[in-house]
Amino acid sequence: MPARGLTLFGAAALVVAVSLSPHAQSTAATAATAARASLARSLHGLEPGEFVVQEQRVPIEIVLIGFGNQQVKTRDVLDGLPKSYRPVVRYPQLYGLNGRDLGLEYDFKYSVERRDPMFERQFFDYLSRIGREGPPTLYQEAYSAQDRGVLDIDGPILYVDAPRVEHWLASHDRSQRTGYRVYFINWYGRRDFRFHVYTKTDDPDPDTKFNFGEEPQTAMNSWGGSESRTWFYDFSAGPEWNTSNWVVDFDDLDGDGVEDYRMPPIWEYAAGAYRAPARLGADMGLLTRYVAINLLFTTSPLYDPLVTAPGPGGRKVADLTMFEDDPASTGADSINPAFASSRTTSGRPASMMSVPSIRARRTHSRRSPRRT
Repeated sequence: MPARGLTLFGAAALVVAVSLSPHAQSTAATAATAARASLARSLHGLEPGEFVVQEQRVPIEIVLIGFGNQQVKTRDVLDGLPKSYRPVVRYPQLYGLNGRDLGLEYDFKYSVERRDPMFERQFFDYLSRIGREGPPTLYQEAYSAQDRGVLDIDGPILYVDAPRVEHWLASHDRSQRTGYRVYFINWYGRRDFRFHVYTKTDDPDPDTKFNFGEEPQTAMNSWGGSESRTWFYDFSAGPEWNTSNWVVDFDDLDGDGVEDYRMPPIWEYAAGAYRAPARLGADMGLLTRYVAINLLFTTSPLYDPLVTAPGPGGRKVADLTMFEDDPASTGADSINPAFASSRTTSGRPASMMSVPSIRARRTHSRRSPRRT
């Protein structure tokens, strides 16, 4: 395709040049040559006999909401962030193999911004409006029952719908920057502060209809990526189960003699508390690097993306094969093709994903007779 595009471009330039004067033809030829060179650089992808690494500039904006000017130093946030990153195929490395080089390199450009008091007031007012009152979670109660905790969490607390908060941030924060955005939030310390957690309760299990989003272990302090290139982490939410930041009485969670590092709630960043306040900026950097960048924005795939070759027109084909061992049942009966298709096409154009084909292959175990 690049060669054909360049040929058509050159042919069009030649037709125009024929109708011009010699001087104009020379000028047009020079312009056409420069345009072809520019186009060739922009279409550079394959180089015979060479492995080409595609480099991409990735802007990442780190936004602070509710933090005082002296509470977080910009340099503390940025010091631990990588300048570049080359993703790898992770699964082969479990077996000591390097895996295929993906040929990608991301160069990061960071910025740290603070939102003004009016934006903060509007945002926290929104949390108060959409929050649903309820008792403290099991893990908030467990935090309050410990000896070293700075405070006790009293109810009622607010259960805030996480996707709605992501939508509000994406639609109200009209930054001119492009790329990814990380929000760090602190509601604590304001007169309108409420203890709170984030939830997502509109996605029950498709088979059992059980709503895991209503279980106490699914209450969160972060969310993002469902409709935008943003991820937020609320230091003033929780504590919660997923990060074990409700545990403050001891450092070692698994008994191996090594501290299990975790980010406590914001009120534990204080003199004599779980974490020194000077560590807050560095902890933001750790969250940005190991969660936002490594796991969400420029993640390394578990399996090689090229193991699924595209179909005609570049369409991906999802082929599910069931290997059966029980002649009395068919595993394909347990799969809903329409649901599988809707999930696999989520976040990408429908034209690039074909409806999965479902096949069931039966295998029969051949067991040797038991010897006595």
